[in-house]
Amino acid sequence: MGNPTTTTVLDGITARVAAVLDPRGLGGMSEDDLLSLLAATERLGRRVDALRVLAAGEVAELSRNEVGRCGLAARKGCRNSAELLERVAQVSGDTARKRIKTGRAVRGRLSLSGERLPAQFAVVADAMVAGTIGLDSAHAIVAGLTALTHPVGRDVLQAAETALVAAACGATELSPVACAADDIRNQAGVWRMFLDQDGSQRVSDCLCKSHI
Repeated sequence: MGNPTTTTVLDGITARVAAVLDPRGLGGMSEDDLLSLLAATERLGRRVDALRVLAAGEVAELSRNEVGRCGLAARKGCRNSAELLERVAQVSGDTARKRIKTGRAVRGRLSLSGERLPAQFAVVADAMVAGTIGLDSAHAIVAGLTALTHPVGRDVLQAAETALVAAACGATELSPVACAADDIRNQAGVWRMFLDQDGSQRVSDCLCKSHI
């Protein structure tokens, strides 16, 4: 992945997408067709989100402070990975930082011994790669659960992550329809409030609360 062949394939996909429909002609579509197109576009966009985010995470890893001037960003004349992403992707600083924060959390890691470790937020990573959640929901979960002021156990954090991803996918009895990113952000705030109070004892309560 990331070699010239992959880039050529992606450029080919981009060209085919552009050839399918001129966005300026949407005004002539029926309402139902327009909504179907909107949903299909988002399904495609979520796949692209996963590539964007994981690529940003790799750029951040190759540009981390520990490698100094040998880092990718420094060698490209940038102060940090966010600036490099801004230039290459032509996005805003806020978008670059959002992708990098999420990308760091969902990329696989290596231990000091070289052992491959799962991502910090492996459930979010799997959902992004599967195209079931996009960047906004993924970032809301990552940002919400990394803002805890008190440490909690890994199992407790994963329970919160799993519940939030399920809500974002619409895979729960309480959320049979996928929740919007703003709803996920609010739910992550509720989880943070409970976990900051007493993570280990509150997690069961959080799972049972009807408003989570």
